[in-house]
Amino acid sequence: FYLFRENSNHANGLAVNPKGEIVACEMDGRIVTISPNGKSLLALANQFGDKRFNAPNDLTVDHEGGVYFTDPDLRAPKPLPQGATAVYYISPDLRITRLIEMLPNPKGICLSPDQSTLYVVLSGNPQVFAYPVLSPGKLGSRRPFCTLEQSRDKRMQRGGNGAAVDVKGNLYVATPLGVQVFDPRGDRLGNIVFPEPPSNLTFGGADFKTLYVTALHSLYTAAMEVPGRQSMSPN
Repeated sequence: FYLFRENSNHANGLAVNPKGEIVACEMDGRIVTISPNGKSLLALANQFGDKRFNAPNDLTVDHEGGVYFTDPDLRAPKPLPQGATAVYYISPDLRITRLIEMLPNPKGICLSPDQSTLYVVLSGNPQVFAYPVLSPGKLGSRRPFCTLEQSRDKRMQRGGNGAAVDVKGNLYVATPLGVQVFDPRGDRLGNIVFPEPPSNLTFGGADFKTLYVTALHSLYTAAMEVPGRQSMSPN
């Protein structure tokens, strides 16, 4: 490995857009794109309503290059710059829309393979919500999608964190108990356990059948039978 970027402004969620650029949530208040070689950076969004974002946490990119991202209060200045925790959309022409507000600490976010559903995972809450995508950047009414299994230890009952989907539409959510997996109906398929509690995850590798999982001190991999959804291509 090598050092890709210094002084990342507490970058958190990452994705690759259709141009092959890296899109990053900077928890210091903005969304940026970074060239594949790491030498150039462009700020996509750093404020809404003339106020900085709270602390952008995670994101997902649609096939048009639009970016959905979560903005909880974790690591944010107090009082909250935005006055609310929310989910936003940045269109390819850089228009910013607040799609969901007053959802308690949204963290993980991802799209279904056919782009018809947006999943939002909450911090400190076991409920995962699904929103129909009516058109890019426009959502319908939410519905409960699944409930994450929680630890019996109340100190570890933290809801979920990062999320990803595979090409069959199965949802993978990083939780203190491991990576919990649900089918497209919201039925629990199982739990992939790691030596440390996972924080985020993504698919990669030559065939996108490798699940990469971040934790507090380590990066883990797990070989999967089904490849993950790719954001850089509509296929």
